Amino acid sequence: VGGRVRVTAEVIDPNTQATVYSVSADGLGAQSVLPSLDSVSKQLRGKLGEALAMVSKQSQPLAQVATPDLNALKAYSLGEKAYNDTDFKSAEALFTEALRIDPHFALARVGLARVFVGEDQPAKVLHEIRAAQTDHARLSSREALYVDAWAANFAQPRQALEKWKLLASVYPDYSPGLSAYAYFLWSNSNDFKAAIPYLEQSVSPKNPHRAIGEYILGALYVEAERYPDALRAFSKSIADGLLHQRTYYASAYAAQRKFSDAMVTMTRGKPTSSTVISSNIVDANLRIAIALDQGEWGQANELRNRIQAQAKARDPRFAARYEITDLSLRALDGTPAKMQISALTNYITDQRKAMASAGLAERTELKFQLALAGYLSAHAGDTDLAKRALAAASAEPSDIPLLDNLRSVAEAEVERAAGQPESALAILKPLVNGSELYVTHVALMDAYAGAHDSAKALEEAQWLSSHRGRAYLENSMQQLLTPFNVAESDIALLNAAEFSLALGNKTDARKSLDAFRHAWPGMTQTGFWAERFQKVEGKL
Repeated sequence: VGGRVRVTAEVIDPNTQATVYSVSADGLGAQSVLPSLDSVSKQLRGKLGEALAMVSKQSQPLAQVATPDLNALKAYSLGEKAYNDTDFKSAEALFTEALRIDPHFALARVGLARVFVGEDQPAKVLHEIRAAQTDHARLSSREALYVDAWAANFAQPRQALEKWKLLASVYPDYSPGLSAYAYFLWSNSNDFKAAIPYLEQSVSPKNPHRAIGEYILGALYVEAERYPDALRAFSKSIADGLLHQRTYYASAYAAQRKFSDAMVTMTRGKPTSSTVISSNIVDANLRIAIALDQGEWGQANELRNRIQAQAKARDPRFAARYEITDLSLRALDGTPAKMQISALTNYITDQRKAMASAGLAERTELKFQLALAGYLSAHAGDTDLAKRALAAASAEPSDIPLLDNLRSVAEAEVERAAGQPESALAILKPLVNGSELYVTHVALMDAYAGAHDSAKALEEAQWLSSHRGRAYLENSMQQLLTPFNVAESDIALLNAAEFSLALGNKTDARKSLDAFRHAWPGMTQTGFWAERFQKVEGKL
């Protein structure tokens, strides 16, 4: 007022709504706002009982750790709001404007990096994180640790989990740290059970990003097969402003075979911007999985072909993701082994070339795709091709537990294909720890069958058919394995019927066969599975 500013802060008793403390600071003109905020913050922390000496020791001037320019701060604040609304295009423009005004505004770099994470541009994420590290003095201790954890996620992904855990432990009220640790427990380790408490803690009303966190929490609940909790979390995320992608939400219904509810849920979602490639890939793979889950292989193939054509027009990196998903389904649909091996040979050659020129940010995903190609090659009977793929996927030290898991599954499949099912089982059994990839149990089932242990093979088939939340929403690098997993959850019913019959239990065999008929009614008379179905039915 009259060229002066007054910054005021109050502490309100939530029960009586009475003011407990009120502090203020005056300044002259706009340039006094940030120093006045510093003054108010120190006063308030002192009144709340924190030693003033500690406040002075731990605090840096706001203008130093943020920006001394109010226009840059305004652009940054608007960018945060746009990011919260999942309007990544506007957020990117606003964070970029903040950096144009103040090129050393490290928090704006962090904001821009978060946008690029959402837009699936890992090389740009790494660039912004490293730029923020060069302006380390412009970050508070908390934000500096946050940036260092992000940097480690690319350079030392296994050690990055320890940095995220440290951030979540030292700053338990810092929502970005809690949610990031939870997310990477899920995406790097599939450790959804350990991730859930951290994400639950992060989605408090104080967290402006809670809608995104609530949506991811819903996905973790689906994987944990806590479907009522998942539906509540998804509903809360929509109520708190999440507009886009509802395929995770739909998966909570699809995993329970409530397909009409799943389709209604998806149609209510707002289409994601075409720039958000990772979300579009997740969306497409989940839509393919839901079609497969109803036995609609023709519809699934049509969607796969259309999306793959679009991906090829955009970027080879995106096309490779759809191609490996397509190759995984060829292992299930009766495609002749010779055709599978030919396609896998071309894919592995292309991905090995891509590895040679890939930056640090893309290498882990490429290795995951090569390890999956190795598993599929062994499954198709070409162990030499599988070993070549695995050599490329293991060319560097271990990266993340998720990749280690898949490489071990592929190595076990090489042993099984070479006629050594007991060696395969020796590799696979130690992997089962509650966060193992779904395909681990597919490989276990096949290895037990190869060892003529129908009882153990039946146990694995029953695990596969009953853990449908795991099939849908384990985090397998952009949901690359989701269509394969979901199809296997249905085929496992037919497998269970065969194993039960081998054990002489016709009653259980009939139950499993009827469940398969109900799941894939059109597949019992035509298609690759019809002959197997009719053979079991004839014996019953």
